[in-house]
Amino acid sequence: MQSFGELLGEEICEERETRGWTQVQLALKAFGDEDAVRRIHNYEKGKVANPQARTYQPICEALGITRDRIKALKAQASNAATLNDDEVGSLRASKGSL
Repeated sequence: MQSFGELLGEEICEERETRGWTQVQLALKAFGDEDAVRRIHNYEKGKVANPQARTYQPICEALGITRDRIKALKAQASNAATLNDDEVGSLRASKGSL
């Protein structure tokens, strides 16, 4: 089960590599500052547990990752983390109140 941050990081890495860019080149294109390379690295390694739009939007814009693609990644992560009613009932029975 992957989080949105992990899925987004994979997408960023794939798109960057498809373009033949280094993380430094992407940092310069997205933020105009090569010091932002750590941000790129953290996203690509799935270390950003709760991605903030103000941070990932410039990266996605530089790579041409659309809002629709971001929504699809969020939905994929949400679906992976969604429990059906039977699973919730089972957890409540075993753990008590959720």
